[in-house]
Amino acid sequence: MKFIINRKDLTSILQRVQSIVSSQASKDIKGPILNHVKIDVADNRITITASGASGEGLSMVTHMDDCVQVDEPGSICVKFSRLFNIVKVLGHETCTISVENLMTGPMVIHNGRTDVTIDETRAAVDFPPVEGFSTDLTMKLSPVELKRIIGESEFSIGNRQNFNGMYIDFDQSTQGLRFVSTDANRMSWSETHIAELSMESGNDPELNKKLLSAKAVAEIKKCCGEGEFCTLKFGDNGFMLEGEDTLLIGNMLGGTFPQYRQALNNLYKSVSNIATLDRVKTNAICDRVRTIALNKDNASLNMSFHEQEVVFSLSQNGKRIFEDHLAIDYEGSPVEIVFKCQYVQDILKALESELVIFHLGRTRDEACIVRVPGRSDCEYVIMPMRLS
Repeated sequence: MKFIINRKDLTSILQRVQSIVSSQASKDIKGPILNHVKIDVADNRITITASGASGEGLSMVTHMDDCVQVDEPGSICVKFSRLFNIVKVLGHETCTISVENLMTGPMVIHNGRTDVTIDETRAAVDFPPVEGFSTDLTMKLSPVELKRIIGESEFSIGNRQNFNGMYIDFDQSTQGLRFVSTDANRMSWSETHIAELSMESGNDPELNKKLLSAKAVAEIKKCCGEGEFCTLKFGDNGFMLEGEDTLLIGNMLGGTFPQYRQALNNLYKSVSNIATLDRVKTNAICDRVRTIALNKDNASLNMSFHEQEVVFSLSQNGKRIFEDHLAIDYEGSPVEIVFKCQYVQDILKALESELVIFHLGRTRDEACIVRVPGRSDCEYVIMPMRLS
């Protein structure tokens, strides 16, 4: 096995699988195979295969074309951390990598006037195969849109059972895909259009009893490239994402997601006050509050809404230590409400709009709905803080 590759290209493809590789530690070169990645080179393609520990259930196969000159095709497993750390510190632009014995190694990297030998190698046949599964639901959609709906909804994923993953809500009649998350104190959803939707069985998959883990969601987001389409599949407790150059397979979590649509319908009836705020200016005020607060992560944001402005304030030990004012458009009665500052800021940072709309209840104890003017494809709910 022998091939030539640009060091930056090799670093780039290794970075794709970095968070997939098992973090199990072993000083023995015959240690856990999941500490390794499998490298295949043939024609003008390099392919990297990585799998996480069984509990994580994530596997990735990714490739790059037209970046390698293959003198002798072949496959080998190499300890990821060893290879990755070495490649990062090499100084020359081009790496010539060779393995004389594909069963025992070692791997030799020639980089300018530097030669490095890596003994931590295993035969490619030792690496567990990445196996597919029967799929009940297949969606073809824009990877850019998939990345968007994840970015607009992932921050509300909680830690408790039934709240610890992303719910996949699809509508066959409208070909809409909605990602929903909640931690019981807030909720986020964002949706996009499915270009093609097919179901292998007559019954709808019970996706409300299966959730994408936070790590799976993060990996899917990373895999979303700039291509025209990607394919997202769901089956028996598993999912599969197929992109232009990457295949990601993983398990889904058990549990039953709350009936969020019913909760939303009940909430819509109670939000009678409407405030339109500048998103960037509001986010800047949140930055100030979290900087001034003694406890940044749990800082409370008091918002007092009036006809032409909202007054932001922060109190500590019974004393007001910060106050700021922002002009707004407001319809309704004056209302004062306290939110966890981070919850408000997570929404503001996930969006790119100029304005955001706060739909408020009549009292400080009612939840708030946050929307974007002119958009009906995302929505947020924040529960107020109850301060003694």
